[in-house]
Amino acid sequence: MVAVVVPVRNTSDWHQTVESVQSGNTTPVEVVVVDDGSDPPIQSTRDSPVHILRIAPSGPAAARNAGAAATTSDVIIFVDADVTVREYTVARLVQVLETAPSDVAAIQAIYAEQTPDLGFATQFQNALQRYNFLAVRDAEHFSGLSSFCIAIRRHAFEAVGGFDAAVHRATVEDDTLGLELIRAGWRVQLAKDVEVIHRASYRSLSLCHRMYRMASDKVRSIRRKPWVARTNISNSHHRPEFIGSTASVGLGMVALPFAPDVSIALVAVAILCQLPFLISVTRRRGIIFGMRSVGMILGLAAAAAVGCVAGLLG
Repeated sequence: MVAVVVPVRNTSDWHQTVESVQSGNTTPVEVVVVDDGSDPPIQSTRDSPVHILRIAPSGPAAARNAGAAATTSDVIIFVDADVTVREYTVARLVQVLETAPSDVAAIQAIYAEQTPDLGFATQFQNALQRYNFLAVRDAEHFSGLSSFCIAIRRHAFEAVGGFDAAVHRATVEDDTLGLELIRAGWRVQLAKDVEVIHRASYRSLSLCHRMYRMASDKVRSIRRKPWVARTNISNSHHRPEFIGSTASVGLGMVALPFAPDVSIALVAVAILCQLPFLISVTRRRGIIFGMRSVGMILGLAAAAAVGCVAGLLG
């Protein structure tokens, strides 16, 4: 049996997600949409008969946990409300999980190359996330999780306590779940052949703000769970190259008033850390997109550096 859980807070097109799930080759036995305090509350339609579970605003982690608790299936597939799955997605995720060794707790899907929003920031974010997933060398031992589309065994999910509900926004609550599973002896597999379309739209400032929140929440999570800092991320979608860029830009910001030449050199190092991605995206999308991507990488690295400081202080 398969259940699909979709957390929703003020996502107007969540019906598209449910319709894509229900129109696939495999129809889930249970589809639970968790209304995480939407204003106004979401309403089902005759075309999308689903179970709507309403909770007070609690954050995506708590919403997913509540949705999982409302199901009984052995396999739970979590899909974000701004994701459209392919017709094969549910069936393929279940197939991979059921044929995997018993120590595999979860299967991770990836972003498709296309996205409905043609704006630069959205296209950049989609390209970066897809590149990061495809850059993972050992898909059998993926380090982490990104909950936009994952399949997980119920007993493993329950054994580690589900998503980290102490994180109240969509930042690192899913990645921490993946690390908890690995710490408990399970494995997470990355299914590079299972793609979903991300419908979210971004602007440059909103991307930087999002990165700030993710970095600050990551540091706060490490303060609560110090073992997270000792996790090997070389096989994660949080690439070591970006951590290098963040450190370089952060040091460059500190050095700027005292040693501008050193600051410029550190910025150059930050760009070099991301050179493989920048070359890849330039080849696929053109020189102008590549040049704009340089600025976006530096902006995200700066936001992450500031977010890390905020996480340490607050």
